[in-house]
Amino acid sequence: MHIPSLETRVSADEWQLRVELADAFLGMYFLESTCQIQINAQAGGALVHVNANIMETMPAVINVVSKGQGASIAWPALLRKLERLDASYKS
Repeated sequence: MHIPSLETRVSADEWQLRVELADAFLGMYFLESTCQIQINAQAGGALVHVNANIMETMPAVINVVSKGQGASIAWPALLRKLERLDASYKS
């Protein structure tokens, strides 16, 4: 199923707002996921801390893995899921 981009059908300001909303949603999604992972890990005992040098490289690694697309990778899929679950969000 192909869902065409709205970018050409909305104003530049609205498109930028949509991009920012998608980025914010994805950031919160990852924050919640990582918190859950940490809670589960702590339930298993003492944690092993990741070397700070490795952590410093993570933003660059994420950019490479996501090909710099950020939330535009996940947002269309999340909208399709929402459409399947409850299309009334549109109204």
